[in-house]
Order: sequence, then C-alpha cells, then structure tokens
Amino acid sequence: MTMNLTELANVLKDINTQTTGYASKAINLSLTIRNWVYGYYIQEYELNGSDRAKYGGKLIRNLAEMLDAQGVQACSFRQLQVCKQFYLMYPSIVQTASAQLYKVLPEAVFDQIGQTPSAELVGEQTNLAIPAEKLLNSLSFSHFVELLKIDNPIKRIFYEMECINGSWSVSELRRQINSLYYERSGLSKNKTKLSEISHSKAETYKPLDVIRDPYIFEFLGIKSHKV
Repeated sequence: MTMNLTELANVLKDINTQTTGYASKAINLSLTIRNWVYGYYIQEYELNGSDRAKYGGKLIRNLAEMLDAQGVQACSFRQLQVCKQFYLMYPSIVQTASAQLYKVLPEAVFDQIGQTPSAELVGEQTNLAIPAEKLLNSLSFSHFVELLKIDNPIKRIFYEMECINGSWSVSELRRQINSLYYERSGLSKNKTKLSEISHSKAETYKPLDVIRDPYIFEFLGIKSHKV
C-alpha cells in the first residue's frame, strides 16, 4: 500500500462517514419498526383484548403507566398514540416482510394486514404510494411523526417524495410543510423551477442528526428532554 498522509486521512474519513451512516440507519430502522409493531398490538388489543372494556378510553393512558413502571423507554401516552396512528396510516410497512417484523409479529398478520380497515386509508391512492421499503430506508421515525400530521394522502405522498429526493432533515421537512410548499406547487406554473428553488437551500439529513433526535435518545435509554 502506497499513499501519503493526506490520502490516508481521506480514506479514514470516508470509512467514518460510511460506518456512521450504517449505524444511523440501523438505529432509525429499529425504532421505526418497533413503533409500528407497538401500533399494531395496541390496535389489535383495542379490537379484541379480553379486558379492553375495563379500560375504555383510558386504555392507552393505563398502558403507558404500566410500561413506565416497568422502565420501558419512550412509551408515554402521547408516544403510544403516535405509534397507533403510525400503524394505521402506514399499513403497507408490513409488506416489507423484513426479518425484524417476522420475529415480533404473528404470522397471520402478514396475511390479514391487507384486509384491515387501516388499509382503506390509502384507498385509491395505493398506486401512487412510495414502496414501504424505500420509506423505511430513507426516513427516520421523526420524519414520519411530521408526516402523520398530514391528513390528505396525496399531500403526504408529495412530501414523502420531496423529502426522500432532497434528503431533507426533519426540521427542513417541517419548514417546507409550514411554508405551504405543496399548495404553492399546485398553484405554480413552473413546478420544476419551484422545486429547484425549494431544494437549493434545503437542510439535508445527516447521520449525526441521530444524536439530536429526542426519539432516538429515549429509545436508547439516554436521558434527554421530553418529546
């Protein structure tokens, strides 16, 4: 091997960038899948739980208190609500049939998921939807949290696509939504130009953003501010 010190430094920098990226993606993927599975089980319990009537509207709040008492991280009332909403709004995630999902979900889920009412949330827009595998590999759970706030399926898919294409950070996605980018794009006579302008100064998502993500902090059991 023949290289000078500058070349060696560049090689090590590239290795660091790649391995940091792998670690970031692995953590984000694990958190996203965990929360989707949480949502599945909560929804199933609400429909079929043997003692669900005992808790009524306080079911999720009681569940959050039980998990907190057991020391389970990132399971506040609000977070569990988000998990349920995530499952209902993104039922197609099960179609990735990843090894991780097979380990934590009953086999019957993979046959029944397409028949659940939640699948209707996509409705006629299914052919426009981004493949679940691409969503999982491109977006962090914090991205999904922002997308869950969008009720219109077409609008949500628009931001999914733009976020993935532009590698937007979570704060950038939030900024673009608040700036009514979707609405402005619909009214624009030159959508390509508007897209170029919107992406030109956009803040991109970097692997090290993981250390600023409060969902990741709580998932890993690291003390941080509440989300």
